[in-house]
Amino acid sequence: MYAIDRMKVQRVLSHGLSAILTVSGPNFFYLTGKNLKSFERPLFMIATIDECLVVAPKLEEERVSDLNCNEIIYSDGDNPFKHLYPEVRAMGLKSGDKIGLDPEMKIDLYLKLREVLYDFNLVSGSEALLLERMKKDEKELEKIEAAANILDGLFKEAENFISEGTTEAEIMTKLAEHSRRLGADADQILSIQSGANTAIPHHEYSQRTLKRGDLVLLDLVVAYKGYHADLTRMYSLGMPSEEIMEKFEAVRDAVEVGISESKAGILGGSLDSIVREVLEKKGLSKFFTHRTGHGLGIEVHEMPNIAPGSKDAVELGSVFTIEPGVYFPERFGIRLEVDVVVKKDKILILGKYPLEIKVL
Repeated sequence: MYAIDRMKVQRVLSHGLSAILTVSGPNFFYLTGKNLKSFERPLFMIATIDECLVVAPKLEEERVSDLNCNEIIYSDGDNPFKHLYPEVRAMGLKSGDKIGLDPEMKIDLYLKLREVLYDFNLVSGSEALLLERMKKDEKELEKIEAAANILDGLFKEAENFISEGTTEAEIMTKLAEHSRRLGADADQILSIQSGANTAIPHHEYSQRTLKRGDLVLLDLVVAYKGYHADLTRMYSLGMPSEEIMEKFEAVRDAVEVGISESKAGILGGSLDSIVREVLEKKGLSKFFTHRTGHGLGIEVHEMPNIAPGSKDAVELGSVFTIEPGVYFPERFGIRLEVDVVVKKDKILILGKYPLEIKVL
């Protein structure tokens, strides 16, 4: 049984909005627990503190019926906006009221809404939605932790898959199959980087065959019941060189300092600077070419942004990554990633698989 989450709606509306309008996608899921994809057909919900209205195509009627909202259900060929204005008025909204719009909305829908809801104040709902999504409740945190536990299982299982003669693509396929056995959602990103490919931060996988002496980097993302975890660990086929170990230890030090400095109230830019300074002292900051981390939740990248200059303030309930890396093109790269949960009385680290190079 699903129902709109009135507490979340109230929190979003506290940002000066009279109503919030969400389209099918992550923000709709945040408020309802329903993960619907309507493709080109308009599917959206308008919610106030006391009322809600869903506009949905006929083929989604059954899936939205248990939200306990007023409905405008339309068939292909119908005009779904024909009765929208009086229905919105019936919700108690009046001329000039602010309706926050979902940042995921397509421009065509926005233009139509601006035409139909002509005397309402249509404004961006992005900040209200993203700020509130940053503050995870215990149920959300439990799902993210469950996703991280699945990743721990994948890192352990990878010890059986990573071997000389196999390809990155073969490892990816085996991990994808195993993630489903462990209960992961279909939504996943499994990046398998080996040899010189570890120096390409966003390399996903290829037909490259692993050989003795390779470094292997696994950057894995899975979701559990709609909530994501994102962790990175490293392996080596044989003992790594002294140079690799020296740079690995610098990256691990940066991760550990980032964890120790994580707390409610710190700005994303400040935390990024602290982590970056560790690598700068080792003469490696110029090889660190991306931000320190990003928020996690319904989407893989959310607030807070842990990046140079970021003014995002970490909140209680925030979940974010710390993932410094150093990259040496056509040679090798090193990155580690942990997921940090900011709780009232402690910092919780998700992902228990060891922060060391696993030698195979």
